[in-house]
Amino acid sequence: MCWISPSVAGPIPGVNITAPQTLDPPAGAEIVPQGQPVSLIIQNATTNGERPLWLQVQLGGDPSFSVLLHHADRISPGDGGPTTYRIPETLAAAYTYYWRARALDGANTGPYSEPASFKVVEPVVFDAPVPLEPVGNITTITPVFKLRNG
Repeated sequence: MCWISPSVAGPIPGVNITAPQTLDPPAGAEIVPQGQPVSLIIQNATTNGERPLWLQVQLGGDPSFSVLLHHADRISPGDGGPTTYRIPETLAAAYTYYWRARALDGANTGPYSEPASFKVVEPVVFDAPVPLEPVGNITTITPVFKLRNG
């Protein structure tokens, strides 16, 4: 008899699910606010079971995930490779975020991936410089330019 229903209570002996991998953003990445919302790229898990897998993603405010900022469940894996999941919220700048994923089949749960962290950085804004010298008519062919940062 073959059970493939995801609603069957489990776990089922002998079924193994590998941990997915956090691919992007990689550990230690810095993201500018214009790069939001952030997309997470996950290398899919594998299983020796017959049930289809889905992914769960957690976004935490600390490495132990005791402060859970976002959780997504039942993400369909990308066909034949990585899965892209876009966080629906814009993340605040000047904070470090931690993320991880795991795969499930309804009866069995795989381990979480190794967590990765990224920081949303404050954008650097450069104003146009203000010319100070020379002003007016120039009487030399080698002027000295003076500017004030904007």
